[in-house]
Amino acid sequence: MGLQGTEALQAPDSNRVRPAKFSLCVGEPLHFDHLGPRHGLPVRREATEQVMDAIAALTGQVRVDSYNAPPPEPEGDAAGDASNRSEPRRDG
Repeated sequence: MGLQGTEALQAPDSNRVRPAKFSLCVGEPLHFDHLGPRHGLPVRREATEQVMDAIAALTGQVRVDSYNAPPPEPEGDAAGDASNRSEPRRDG
């Protein structure tokens, strides 16, 4: 399945959901024979690539070669300035 137009439902920096129209595209089923935790990373990675390629084909999204990359460090935080951290303070 691929979703298009969801950016109108919820902005990336918001926790509010707004009523909006979006489209849902359903593609052909993908089959992975006996894929599970006992299979090595390369086999699971190939399955992930096939899923991501299918989603990109349905939605027109550009594929990327990395997943879950950490966000870039804010400028001025290289020295570990605690004032810019989003973690809650834990005193005591």
